[in-house]
Amino acid sequence: KILKFGKIREVSEGQIYSSLKEIFSSYKLIKFLPSIEKIEKSFKNYTNNFCEAFIKNQVLSNLPRINIETIGFIIFIFFIVIIGLGIGEKKMNISSLSFFFIALVRIIPSVNRIISNHYAILYSLPSIDALKQNLDIPQDLRNLNCHDFNNVIRLKDVDFKYDDKNVIFNKINLTINKGDKIVVTGSSGTGKTTLIDLITGLLKPTGGSLIVDDVDLTSSNRKICNKDISYLDQNIFISNDTIANNVALGREKNKEKIMSAIKLSNFLSSMDDKSFFETEIGEDGSKLSGGQRQRIAIARALYANAKLCVFDEPTSSLDDETSLTLVKNFFLKDSNKTIIVIDHRGHFKNYANKVINISNH
Repeated sequence: KILKFGKIREVSEGQIYSSLKEIFSSYKLIKFLPSIEKIEKSFKNYTNNFCEAFIKNQVLSNLPRINIETIGFIIFIFFIVIIGLGIGEKKMNISSLSFFFIALVRIIPSVNRIISNHYAILYSLPSIDALKQNLDIPQDLRNLNCHDFNNVIRLKDVDFKYDDKNVIFNKINLTINKGDKIVVTGSSGTGKTTLIDLITGLLKPTGGSLIVDDVDLTSSNRKICNKDISYLDQNIFISNDTIANNVALGREKNKEKIMSAIKLSNFLSSMDDKSFFETEIGEDGSKLSGGQRQRIAIARALYANAKLCVFDEPTSSLDDETSLTLVKNFFLKDSNKTIIVIDHRGHFKNYANKVINISNH
């Protein structure tokens, strides 16, 4: 049984580390999902399996020692009592004292361990409480204290800096209307990703206002609702699950819409439609090529069908022909969808109605 629990622990520990790696490498995407229930459920299953195997192993490992010590202690006391009874009342008192002395010797180490563990728990409580406050958030709150995006987003005199020596933006003004197709360009390190993080609410301006449909979100400490945003980061989140579950991540599954998104992403595979829903693709998509992983991320963005789509280098792992096909699927499919793209390769530029060069700000 101990060998069995060891195998369970090894598998579940690997799943925990893999899950944490996926979550922390793609925290931006996860923050914008309408629901993280499936991710939480998987992680809880991994941790529960690990804890259960660990506890059972500890119990089984300590049983022989506990049993031997208990039996030996009982036999020793038995002989002490017998000898005491056989020699007389005076010796009986000695046997009684021996009994309490040995019991005390056996109890003291356990009491010390209890006290030590109690102090260890108290020492860890602040960290546990802080972690609980961040993780134990009801799903309903993910779209509370937010504002629906319907018509226009404005950045008014927005400043952003990490410190006094690292000023990224100073008094920038930008208007994004519903249906705009915007390409953001600029050299590396000028703040392209920072700009879209300010628009989506991942970062708060250090000055100025983010205004959505005449509502100042900065002053009210609000942001655009998660359900209105589809975010495709450079760090692609792929879980060890089926392609379909990766496409529908955080949203209700609809087979027809999933297949439509997969086809629009120009996903190239010898897999039949059934395999998309049944075959797991390995940790971090290890069974897929780089281009296929990026197409899954694109299919996820298409499947979300959000009002505001934000893409950070969405075609970096794709060839030119495939990239141009996807550009048309993105920019020409829905005139009402607002799309912001960071693009270094120039594939999207000719299809955009606005081009923002960050170096000009």
